[in-house]
Amino acid sequence: FSGPIGCGIAAVREKLEENLSSSGYKTHHIKISDYLKTCLSEKIVNVSHQETSDRADRYIRLQEAGNMMREKQGDILAEYAIKKIAEIRAEDLPARTAYIIDQLKHQDEVNLLRAVYGNLFYLFGVLSTAGRRASRLQSEGVGESRISELISRDRKQTEKYGQQLDKTLQLADFFV
Repeated sequence: FSGPIGCGIAAVREKLEENLSSSGYKTHHIKISDYLKTCLSEKIVNVSHQETSDRADRYIRLQEAGNMMREKQGDILAEYAIKKIAEIRAEDLPARTAYIIDQLKHQDEVNLLRAVYGNLFYLFGVLSTAGRRASRLQSEGVGESRISELISRDRKQTEKYGQQLDKTLQLADFFV
């Protein structure tokens, strides 16, 4: 999955998992932000943004961590997902399995996954109106004054290895 902050990927992912399950698939959810949290807690990356109870700061810390990881290697977050898939497959390989990666924010990540998995990889772009996204972020506890900052940062950063959501979404196979 790829989509802008607050677009509702969780609900789309849950519905996809439900549909896949009813079709006999086992699903595995690989969340890139979990890896970024581990990188922060294990001091693999040190971001300048301080940790606070503010939900917006949490998002910014994860964005900065992702940027720092991509600066080391542009497709490193996709490499993490590939490694997780290999670990899961080593333990459990049912006949019908779907791996749901949540979520990709840079075109290098998509390109690596396509190179490895070919036509077995599908990118779902999840879109939502600005108003709904703002409402979702507000319901998560993001202050109204910080919402436009988060949306802007998420969409397109100037750094080469920053989040490039616009370019990433252009590579989507399907849109929801």
